[in-house]
Amino acid sequence: MDGVKRLLLTVLTASAAAPVWAVDGILLNGGVGAKNIKPGNEGTATRIGWLWDWPWRWSRDGDWQLTGQWELNIGTLAEDDSGSAEITEVVEAGISAVVRLASYRENRGGPYLELGVGPHYLSDTRLDGVDVSTHLQFAPTGGFGVRFGEGARYELGYRLMHLSNAGIEDPNPGLNYHLLHFAYRY
Repeated sequence: MDGVKRLLLTVLTASAAAPVWAVDGILLNGGVGAKNIKPGNEGTATRIGWLWDWPWRWSRDGDWQLTGQWELNIGTLAEDDSGSAEITEVVEAGISAVVRLASYRENRGGPYLELGVGPHYLSDTRLDGVDVSTHLQFAPTGGFGVRFGEGARYELGYRLMHLSNAGIEDPNPGLNYHLLHFAYRY
């Protein structure tokens, strides 16, 4: 899939100009299929994205506060070829709203818990013999992590991502991924 690699290289190059777009940060996600949740989901996910912090926060005076961000992602989902599959890699792109319960302040690090969801698009409806029925998928995620470094600019965490068509069409097998999440805020 040379086209996919060129697309990801273009996205990565465009990310160098992301501060010009009033983006608050850039993020990278990568991981493996959660075959312990759903057998047969044994591939990998590789994603790059941008984030925009929400302008409001709740409970600023306490140790924990509720915050949020928008995330725009693009990447690939690849499955181990079973030998009979025609499609072993698809492009996945989406936007998600992510709500966080965090114990950090503006310029200090600290832990967080997060939940997110949003619509995603897959370039094909089949992946290594798995029929997901529709290009439109929804991606609920849950995770935890920590922000650290000067000005709490860095973020490292874990996410569990589920892709599903939410019952729009059958079959709806869903795909699940364990993701390592890294973000850098400008």
